[in-house]
Amino acid sequence: MSVIIALAALALLMLAAYRGYSVILFAPIAALGAVLLTDPGAVGPAFTGLFMEKMVGFVKLYFPVFLLARYSAS
Repeated sequence: MSVIIALAALALLMLAAYRGYSVILFAPIAALGAVLLTDPGAVGPAFTGLFMEKMVGFVKLYFPVFLLARYSAS
């Protein structure tokens, strides 16, 4: 069941990206939904520990790409 929930969260993220919404904003929402459906008690530790640490590392690594992409599209 958790594999189906993970695939549904990924499908939601892909749909949001396809419609032009920010993946940076929708990734935590999709992850929150997946964690909430699989183990509601782990929502707090998952977001304060694992997910946010990895997301901050990702944004820090690719920040110039995000910054330049915002101003290069006209």
